[in-house]
Amino acid sequence: MASPQLHLLFISEQRALIEGFFAQWSEQALLTVSTTLADGLRQLGEQAFDLVLCDEALEPKAVREVLEYVDAMTHVAPVVVVGAEQNIDRIVHAFKAGARDYVLADDLSTEATQARLFNVYRSHVVRQSQVEEREQFHQANYAALRKELSKANHDINNPLAIVSGNAQLLLEIGRMMSLDADLMRPIEDIEEASQRLADLLRRVAQIRDAIPHQPTAFATRSFDER
Repeated sequence: MASPQLHLLFISEQRALIEGFFAQWSEQALLTVSTTLADGLRQLGEQAFDLVLCDEALEPKAVREVLEYVDAMTHVAPVVVVGAEQNIDRIVHAFKAGARDYVLADDLSTEATQARLFNVYRSHVVRQSQVEEREQFHQANYAALRKELSKANHDINNPLAIVSGNAQLLLEIGRMMSLDADLMRPIEDIEEASQRLADLLRRVAQIRDAIPHQPTAFATRSFDER
């Protein structure tokens, strides 16, 4: 089965590195190149990418800003950091910051790295699919919960309104007839209790309205959509 064609963003200003990478990926990928951090972030804001490569040599803050920007976006794409050397501290820092892989610039145009990058993408698709399935499951539960809370609110509110209205009517009649305080007190208790129940129902409605309505949107495409 042929590999899917990926839409890649390569953030680097090293011309030789870009050309070597493009020669290896010309048939497997649609490649967008950004030679500055600012343009790379702009591209990320305007398009959805399947994979982002960020050259560590671009500028000191490039990797961190790209990872932070992608992390804040809904249509997240896996970021692979391209490093000049096998530096353990840099590799650990990149993974801690959210990079999905760390590859050496010297190995970028090899078939082994190509397969490795495809695996990063495939793992990302599987992970996003699992997240989306969990989100859909939660949304179904949220919808059922909102429905039941609305039904309970309606079913309780209708008889409660009758009880409260009748209690207020009896209180008004009792005052007009100057009924004994011992007779008025139970009616007052009923009216006060109905008000407390009405306050509780308003809180139930607030909880219902606070339940999320919309699932998270994902831009990751399946292999069959390509």
